[in-house]
Amino acid sequence: MHANREIYSLIEKVDSLQTKTRKYFTLNSSLPAERTRAGTYLMSLDGGGIRGFNTTTYLIALEDRMKELSPKCPPIQYYFDYIAGTSSGAIAALILLYTNYSLRIGRCLVYQILMKVFTLKSIKERKNSMETNLQSIFKKNVMSSLRGPPHAIVTTTKDPGKLCLMTSYDESEAGSNQQIWKAARMSSAAPFIFPSVDDIYLDGGLVANNPTNAALEEISQIEQNCEFGCILSIGTGSFENPKLKDNWDYFYWTFPFDQLRNPLELTKTIKTFIKNSYTKVRESSEESAKSLCETKGWEYHRWSPPLHKNLGSACTELNIIIDMMYHTEMYILQHPETIDGIAKCILAKKPAN
Repeated sequence: MHANREIYSLIEKVDSLQTKTRKYFTLNSSLPAERTRAGTYLMSLDGGGIRGFNTTTYLIALEDRMKELSPKCPPIQYYFDYIAGTSSGAIAALILLYTNYSLRIGRCLVYQILMKVFTLKSIKERKNSMETNLQSIFKKNVMSSLRGPPHAIVTTTKDPGKLCLMTSYDESEAGSNQQIWKAARMSSAAPFIFPSVDDIYLDGGLVANNPTNAALEEISQIEQNCEFGCILSIGTGSFENPKLKDNWDYFYWTFPFDQLRNPLELTKTIKTFIKNSYTKVRESSEESAKSLCETKGWEYHRWSPPLHKNLGSACTELNIIIDMMYHTEMYILQHPETIDGIAKCILAKKPAN
């Protein structure tokens, strides 16, 4: 009986929020005027492993609102000049840019790939599974096959600790001639889960888990006097624990010890992990992007849902993942004004294609 009451209470809460959201959307149904000088639009997708499900869930909510406001509007990606991604965010971005899949199908693909991979025990098995799944989606196509805008920017880390960008327009070392599946693999090569690619490239999240700053700098270099009309930065969720007062506590709280198989691997991985991670990069990256946009007068939107549990990037426990999905959907419903505002900002620009 107690369980039934709890379920009924949750259903009532969801229904109430949906009603409030629908009312807000109905009262704010006017379309924005098209901007005569829209500026450059950038979408940036964080890394986060299985938490990448939150990224696509938010994009679905945005696109649904866009279609309510303008039923004939094209998919969300065509309003952006550049889409940048790291790790699972890179996989999501590449699916958006290089396939004809809808966001909902794309979300299923990201989930399917990561769940298949993370349930495997050995690094070799995970590598083979990841590469097989990515190749089945992207075939042998290369980054330059995208005739943007939108353009693709994907991060990877070139050992030791140097950020490297793979794009759809640059023919440099890891640029537009790179196969798409390999770019996705290079961006998501987390050192304690996968081997490096070509013994050189590691997960882009080691240097730029939030790729916004890297993308802003890159675009500003290739577009003279670039003015951004909208920067949409989407995170995968953050878990704040007041008991974690410093980086060492944070290391013990979040390090994926369960992925390690032997003492040598433990030593090497801890060294890499401490060297490259958990130095407050996430906070400084977000604040830096926000500060730059405020200074320049560029419209900046950052979304990352609060996580109610510490969800590791390689989590495969369905009850924890379902709980995350539920709270993310609830968080979206609690903020209809944010969804509406960003959707209208996007629709104010003429789509790229």
